[in-house]
Amino acid sequence: LGDKVLIHNYGHGGGGITMSWGSAELAVRELPDLADRRAAVLGCGVIGLTTARLLQARGWQVTLYARELPPDTTSNVAGGLWAPTSVFRRDGVTPAFAAQFAEALKLSHQTFSRQVGPVYGVNWRENYYLGQWPQRAQDYYYLDQWPELFPGIVELTPDQHPFPVPYALHHLSLLIEPAIFLPRLLQELQVAHG
Repeated sequence: LGDKVLIHNYGHGGGGITMSWGSAELAVRELPDLADRRAAVLGCGVIGLTTARLLQARGWQVTLYARELPPDTTSNVAGGLWAPTSVFRRDGVTPAFAAQFAEALKLSHQTFSRQVGPVYGVNWRENYYLGQWPQRAQDYYYLDQWPELFPGIVELTPDQHPFPVPYALHHLSLLIEPAIFLPRLLQELQVAHG
C-alpha cells in the first residue's frame, strides 16, 4: 500500500480463537526482510493480539490500532472451544488451501497446548456428542482429519455413559477463556513496549 507492506490475515473464516496462533504465524512469515522493523497491527481481538505478540517475539516494534480493547471486542465474547468446525466450505477446498489450513491448525494447537493453565485461561475439557444413533468420530470432519489433536476419542454405548440417549462420543478439547486469554496477551504486548 504505497511504500508500506500490507498483510491481511483474516483467513480463519470464523474460527478465530481456534486458528489464531496459526493464522498469525502464517501472516508473520509473509513479512519481507526489512531494515525498519516497526509494524502496525489493526484490531485488538484474538488475531490482532496473537499477530502482535509473534511480531514482538521476532524483534519487531509493534503499535496496535483498535477501536475497542478487551473486554469490548468480539473475540472477548466468542466461544473458546478449540474446534475447527465451520471455518470453510468443504466443496471449495483446494489442495493448497487444505495444506495451509492444516498447518495453521497444528501451529495454533501447539501454542495453546503450551499455554495450558490459569495464566492464559487454557484448559483441557471433556466433550460429548449425544444421539439416538451411534456417534462416530468420522462423522465430524475435524475429529476424522486430526484425531491426534483430540485425545480420548471413544465411541460410547448406552451402558458406558449416564446420558438419557443411547449413544455418546467422547473426546478432550482445549477450551480458551477469552476473558483471561485476551487481557493476558494485551498485558504481554504492553510489557514488551507495544
